[in-house]
Amino acid sequence: MAGAGCGSWQGIRSPAQLRAELAPRLHALPAVEIVVPHEVDADAIERAREVVGGHATISQRAQVLFDAIFADGVFGMRYTPIVTIPAGEALERHEGNCLTLASIFVGLARGVGLSAYYLDASKRVGEVDTEEEVIVHMGHITAAVESERGTLAMDFGWDLPRGDYYRRLDDDEAVAHFYNNRGYERLDQSIRAGTELDWSGAALDFAIATEIRPDFARGWNNLGIANARLGRRLDAIHDYRRAAELDADFAAPRTNLGVLALREGRTAEALAAFDSAVAIEPKNARAHFHRGVALTRLARPGEAIAAFDRALAIDPTFARAAVMRERTRADLAGASAPAAR
Repeated sequence: MAGAGCGSWQGIRSPAQLRAELAPRLHALPAVEIVVPHEVDADAIERAREVVGGHATISQRAQVLFDAIFADGVFGMRYTPIVTIPAGEALERHEGNCLTLASIFVGLARGVGLSAYYLDASKRVGEVDTEEEVIVHMGHITAAVESERGTLAMDFGWDLPRGDYYRRLDDDEAVAHFYNNRGYERLDQSIRAGTELDWSGAALDFAIATEIRPDFARGWNNLGIANARLGRRLDAIHDYRRAAELDADFAAPRTNLGVLALREGRTAEALAAFDSAVAIEPKNARAHFHRGVALTRLARPGEAIAAFDRALAIDPTFARAAVMRERTRADLAGASAPAAR
């Protein structure tokens, strides 16, 4: 598979096998409650068999199945961004996000005998600024099959473009993505509804994701945010540091360590964390903004204004950066003005 980092992919397991494998890793979740996102029932698989019947090649069967997932009168699915649900529920609701749609394809394709698996097709994970911390949900998850034509990615039913980045996911990593996204969506739904954010529920989802995959940096970052919001500062620091250790190119946990330090008055430590974040991701407007806030608190207004300028050059719509820049300019002008006699 051109351009793909396959790593040590562990192959395909049935939902029952996957649950049995995951159960010893989880402390707060019985095996029967573990969600396997690509699990589909026998009726759905039988319908998929009817769809692909009569098509000889693997690539034809994969394409026909992919088309059927979106076809009215067959499975009739539609893409909906903030809907991470198991494949079985999604088939009843006829909606789901990219992870959910990939799960439907994987479950049905395996049910009809195709060698299907998940792909992480993200060039960059999705990040959302929650006013201070940066929470991370999934990037872009799709699915693929091995065919007589090679690897066939099912985003649009085309072969994988050569040179692009695609990483094959183990099933357990796909389950970790499911729980990480569910924690994120739990918070997003509360924000949309104007209700109190369920940080305890989100923390449980993020914790499950990290127990399933202890190397899952995104989950550790998000668990840190939930623990910080729940007043568990030492846990939060541990989680952020774990995320940073696992992924040297991941700016979010460094930004979040800085936010926590800034909140607690450890301003020099916060600045060092923000410096680290912008070194990793020079076009991260939020990291530059937080760096500017730290610099204002260290009485370095000229550098702070430059940091806010940089944030606004990256994101001209960043209102908080504009407000802080003008406030810092006004304070600097006032400090420079001659005293009245």
